[in-house]
Amino acid sequence: MKSIRIITVLFLFASQCFPQTGWYQVSSGTNNLLKSVCFANANTGFAVGDGVVIKSTNAGESWSSIPFPNLAMMMRNIYFKNQLTGYILGNHYVIPNTNDSFYTTIFKTTDGGSSWFIDIPRMTNVMMREMEFLDDNTGYMTGTLYVYGGPNKVFKTINGGANWVQVPFIETEAALTQKFINSETGFVSSLNKIYKTTNSGTNWNIVYTNNPSDFNCVHSISFINSNTGFACGGMSTITLSPYRFIIKTTDGGNNWQYVMNDSSNSMLGSITAVNENNIFACGSVCFDGPITGSGKILKSTNAGVTWIEETLPLDKALSKVITKNNLGFAVGADGLIYKNGDAVSVTQTGSSIPSSIKLHQNYPNPFNPSTTINFDIPKQSFVSLKVFDMTGKEVQNLFEGVKQAGSYQVKFDGVNLNSGVYFYKLMTDGASITKSMVLVK
Repeated sequence: MKSIRIITVLFLFASQCFPQTGWYQVSSGTNNLLKSVCFANANTGFAVGDGVVIKSTNAGESWSSIPFPNLAMMMRNIYFKNQLTGYILGNHYVIPNTNDSFYTTIFKTTDGGSSWFIDIPRMTNVMMREMEFLDDNTGYMTGTLYVYGGPNKVFKTINGGANWVQVPFIETEAALTQKFINSETGFVSSLNKIYKTTNSGTNWNIVYTNNPSDFNCVHSISFINSNTGFACGGMSTITLSPYRFIIKTTDGGNNWQYVMNDSSNSMLGSITAVNENNIFACGSVCFDGPITGSGKILKSTNAGVTWIEETLPLDKALSKVITKNNLGFAVGADGLIYKNGDAVSVTQTGSSIPSSIKLHQNYPNPFNPSTTINFDIPKQSFVSLKVFDMTGKEVQNLFEGVKQAGSYQVKFDGVNLNSGVYFYKLMTDGASITKSMVLVK
């Protein structure tokens, strides 16, 4: 009996000290389709979907439903512009179409998701799909009337979401996603095309056109910086032979090249570029429907040159993949939530062994909203790299784990933080170095 107790204690100790790696399923508490996931801070996250809003307070290990004003619609997307202020886009649609049967309700929180209220009751004749803020005041959101049909609508706010004004957009086909890299420059996909604006939506130009097909769609766009970005998509109907593609730009979105284009029983509906080397994409046979099979997560660790299909516990449809700190999350059919405890490993930048431990100054500095941090370790060591605010409060855990001797790089994203001075601290076996950096929005 004594030996059993000792083994049990050792197992519990090991499970706390050595978290799971790879993608594993966590309990969501729902069987509803999940469409989007977002974290307000390192521990507090939300996932939304078909009539459901759930919350985690322990970095995504467990989830539970929360009080919400109205769940009688598809919660398509959730976005936090900082640690306190977040939005959920709720789509209501009835088929066959009747007057005012297609509309969007926008829900808002100003206390980090502890409570939610209806911010905009009805945006009629549009189903908003994406929202993002470039700073506390300037934001964009994009939608369309039907799931795969126009007219498209792009809206902009310059007062923190108090008012939204429609900006001109020339395409009549469905707008599926958006990505803005600053207040003036952004991208909107419309079925098989990508449009770019450099003047806040006043004018749009086509910068990419895929092979013509009704369902040959660009579903997701992600940028690392003002020059380098990725987009993904493919055929999303089960009546055709599904295929998937990933494209990349290195000149600010003016030109795009394929880095993946193959036949597979899974198109790609979501992509997130973590840094110059690490990119994740996920998808399924049918992006917007309830199809439950052929869910895939792909990862590249060499800037998109090659892609590895990640090992997953189940074969279920996936809607979205994100990263937060060094954690990864993916959501999909039947309330599915995957977590990866070491999704965003730091990137090794050199093969030579450094002579001493060193923490380099971040670049760029000042930055908005992301910057790169490099460090050197002369021998194998446990490494911890964390970011703190002026009060000494930890705001982001960039990495914790064992690394071999070498030079490494990691990206810090301050999109959900306020402007100010922050400190990043490198701790290894027997050493600790701290430097400051400035976030300016």
